[in-house]
Amino acid sequence: MTSVDENNPIAAYAMFEDEHWWFVGRRQILHRMVRQIMQPSQDRLVIDVGCGPGANLASFAGMFQCLGIDSSESAISTARTRFPAMRFVCGSAPHDIEDEAARADLWLIMDVLEHVDHDVDMLQSIVAAAKPGSHFFITVPADPGLWSPHDDAAGHRRRYTFDSLRRLWSALPVEERLLSGYNARLYWPVKAIRTFNARVLRRGHGPQEADGLDLRLPPTPFNGILTSVFTNEAMRLTDALKSSRPGYSRGISLVAVLKRIEGDVERPTNIQVPTSALTEGELGGRN
Repeated sequence: MTSVDENNPIAAYAMFEDEHWWFVGRRQILHRMVRQIMQPSQDRLVIDVGCGPGANLASFAGMFQCLGIDSSESAISTARTRFPAMRFVCGSAPHDIEDEAARADLWLIMDVLEHVDHDVDMLQSIVAAAKPGSHFFITVPADPGLWSPHDDAAGHRRRYTFDSLRRLWSALPVEERLLSGYNARLYWPVKAIRTFNARVLRRGHGPQEADGLDLRLPPTPFNGILTSVFTNEAMRLTDALKSSRPGYSRGISLVAVLKRIEGDVERPTNIQVPTSALTEGELGGRN
């Protein structure tokens, strides 16, 4: 992987994406769950909506055809620099990738919906463009009670409950295969820290405290422990996906897996649907 300019905030985010326990654990959980959805094949296309610097999508290189799309020019430029063999598009999904959208087998919509004003319209437009049999892997920050300065600084419009997330697809031709909390084992420690920071210290946590961002890289041993704790949730989530067993009743985040079924969808009109979870000058972080 080619090195990036550390003075670029998007590149700094990319460094966290490579090493931070939350990003690493999320990718490992993603891989375990995707293997339950479909087997690797170069005949299958994965589209990452709001791909940012590209690490999630790049982890599937060699397994599937891959396409990343993001409305941030800096994010796409960084992704192309880091992963020059992969295809990245600067634009909005599905509007700027109509041909690819019609044949995609898996859509990754990971920590994107909370950044847009019209989340219902965004998901509806993607489902309208998708083919029957395709899947959607969706993650969002959970629990409005966890709202903190981090959410403001990261550009979140909302945190979701099970009901508010499910409402996004309640009128769409999709089958809900999974809806679960995840990053569940660390829920109470994170809630305690964020409550303390927000109510007592009135700030975020980490080196970007002035901006309210909750993002820092822990010391290596602790980062490894947190990665392991988070990644171990993959077994329960995978079991829930393949056998309809219960997932987690709460979590710092929510994860949903949907399957497109037959049925027409009216596309939203006269609305621009941004796809970036990473805007200029903004560093995202743990949900």
